[in-house]
Amino acid sequence: GTGSEESSFKTPVAANVPRKLTRSDSRIVIALGLVGFFLCFFSAFFLSNIPTVDFKFPFDKNAAVQKANAFLREQGVMFDPLIRRARASSDAERLVYLQKAFPPQATEKMLETLPLYCWQVDYFYEKNDSIAAFLKKKDYSLQVLVSPTQGNIIGFQRWIPPEEYMHGVPLPKEEVLAKAQQFFASIGFDSSQFTMTRYSDIERKYILEWEKVLPEHSIARLKVHVDILGDEVGSFVYFLD
Repeated sequence: GTGSEESSFKTPVAANVPRKLTRSDSRIVIALGLVGFFLCFFSAFFLSNIPTVDFKFPFDKNAAVQKANAFLREQGVMFDPLIRRARASSDAERLVYLQKAFPPQATEKMLETLPLYCWQVDYFYEKNDSIAAFLKKKDYSLQVLVSPTQGNIIGFQRWIPPEEYMHGVPLPKEEVLAKAQQFFASIGFDSSQFTMTRYSDIERKYILEWEKVLPEHSIARLKVHVDILGDEVGSFVYFLD
């Protein structure tokens, strides 16, 4: 019994002997110390100078999903999705810029009208063979963006196979513009204050853009981007540039 205990125990003599630091070890320690110092300086000086904005969503997640569902029904999308997912999203880069450029009260006021936050509602139809066969794509999906302040549609995207629109008869520009305005009217979007800045036609994919200068916010412009695929709106985005 005693012999087995002694044979299984090893005295950690080497562990108690301190090892001399080499020149390489010293450099590593110094580098780590400098990194720690700069991280502390960055946190204390830079981050403390970015004001925080306590912004609440008056239009909640459930209301956004209901709005998105109603919008898709109006667009003729009647299939029940396999997966429906909603989450809050934001334009982080421009939010940081606004918070650094303006006091919190002014920034919070801007957030009530500018499209910097949204509820992003995604719809997935994958693994549904009957729908996939009809749509000719197994990972067919839709996305709707809803404003959390006013509950209006500020973004929409759906996939339409190119072979379904690119071989038809090209539409006159006037008809394409009329389709865009019809879509704007369906979501209550007023484009009268916007100026068209782009129109292109590539194999019946019509790309349109408008913009609006904000006199009160000279740092930015409001922009609208619309893709019309054949004779249907494939995407719509309303954003701050």
